[in-house]
Amino acid sequence: IKRYLGDLTPMQESCLIRLRQWLQETHKGKIPKDEHILRFLRARDFNIDKAREILCQSLTWRKQHQVDYILDTWNPPQ
Repeated sequence: IKRYLGDLTPMQESCLIRLRQWLQETHKGKIPKDEHILRFLRARDFNIDKAREILCQSLTWRKQHQVDYILDTWNPPQ
């Protein structure tokens, strides 16, 4: 994980693993990659509860606005 995601302390790596496991257990659909999960953990100073809250808000917003399907349905101007 060190070279791929930056220099993580054991505590930070543990937070990443725990948040990823929680997402896999509770979230239906596509799970964000580790580097995206880390963005939310770093933004909340590795506080799992706060990172989980803002990550869930982001995933909900993406689902409501169908962000993952924009390119599938977009028709370029002619």
